[in-house]
Order: sequence, then C-alpha cells, then structure tokens
Amino acid sequence: MAPPAENTVAGRGWDDRVDRATSRLTRREREILDLIGQGKTTKEIAAILNVSTGTVSNHRKAICRTLDTHSAAELVCLATVIQRATFSQASRPEVLSNKR
Repeated sequence: MAPPAENTVAGRGWDDRVDRATSRLTRREREILDLIGQGKTTKEIAAILNVSTGTVSNHRKAICRTLDTHSAAELVCLATVIQRATFSQASRPEVLSNKR
C-alpha cells in the first residue's frame, strides 16, 4: 500500500522548495549539498574538499536554515531529490542538445 501523498517527497511541495532555496545557496553550499546527495558523510566531504569537519558542519547548518530542513534525514532526502532531479534534467535530449 502506497503512503498518502502528503507524506511523500512529492506531496510535501519539495519541488517548489528546491527551486526557491537552491538559488539562494552559495557555490560551496551547493557543492556540499551535492556531496550529501551522493551519500557522503561529513568526514568524507571534509576530506574531499580539504576542509575541517567543523567547516562542513557549519555549511550543513546554513544549508538546513536556507532549505528549511529540520533533521539530518530530511536534509539527506532533499539532497538526494535534488541530485536526481539535476541528473534527470541533464540526461534529457533537449537539455543535452542545448549544451552543444
């Protein structure tokens, strides 16, 4: 049995939240959000970006404020949705043809 629409990612109006909020993220915050969407931990992100885990944690907190997320799980879920949406758009033939 499928969950009620209001309990799903699509039912929570995340598409609108994503569009509004991601445009307000800094380049570094978008980079960290992308890595979160790839399933990277704070420690892994710190190693990849050659920064401290504290710096990554501060960026995560700023991302949470901007995206209005209230838990690590919600942030990871939203980051995954964004990552999939970005990948999906980049894979569309009309998007690829416009990049040439």
